[in-house]
Amino acid sequence: MRIKRLLAAVSLCWVAVSVGYSQSASQYQVALPQIAFGGGWETKIVVTNVSTSAQTVILNYYDTNGNPLMIPFNAVPASQTTLNIPVGGQQEVVPDFQSNTTTVGWAGLSYNALGVRIQGVFLWQNGGNSTQAVAPIVSLVQPCIIGFPSSAPITMPFDMTGGGLTAFAFANTNPTPVTMTLTFFDQSGNNLGTYTPAAIPGYGHTQFALNAAGLPGALANAKGSMQISGAGVVPLGFKFYGSIFTTWLP
Repeated sequence: MRIKRLLAAVSLCWVAVSVGYSQSASQYQVALPQIAFGGGWETKIVVTNVSTSAQTVILNYYDTNGNPLMIPFNAVPASQTTLNIPVGGQQEVVPDFQSNTTTVGWAGLSYNALGVRIQGVFLWQNGGNSTQAVAPIVSLVQPCIIGFPSSAPITMPFDMTGGGLTAFAFANTNPTPVTMTLTFFDQSGNNLGTYTPAAIPGYGHTQFALNAAGLPGALANAKGSMQISGAGVVPLGFKFYGSIFTTWLP
């Protein structure tokens, strides 16, 4: 199965960061390191306002190279979506998914105040078969928000045992390129090796499974943790068993 397909069909908790948008003065409270649409994939983002005042939520989309990602909505491309949600209201963001080509990238979200809840729904259709994964609705407050320090490494679990496959997506929330170093440890704390992928462009995105070329061979049939060194990089991890998809967070 292609990595694009793997990384799209997951449920997720939103990972919070605070980063500037290169074309505005707004700040992202939330970064979704993976979105996918087309080629059988459908992604839906559901935003609900449970606060006591109307809320404005802005979504900005980026491609792998860090350029604004033009996403088609009812055949009209846009790299940004603004939602004005009344008290108790709900709105959905659904890119067109009829294309035969799968497009991937990431989304940064900014909003006015707490009290916004988000649900991500991912649907994969292959002939007469379909697989859907739904993210639980979460509030943009602790414990789901994870603040990323500027220098301390982030730790993510991985599991390549029992025929499972772990994969990761990364979004660079900086306007300048970032080079990551990934260091892997097994459950006993033994160092399984390191991997330094190509630098992620400013506001760029990358994704790969742990069986990809260049990664340490010791990861095969291993389980443990991965340390990520790279300030401003937001990760999202995935575990895949057959048709079952789960999400890994720092």
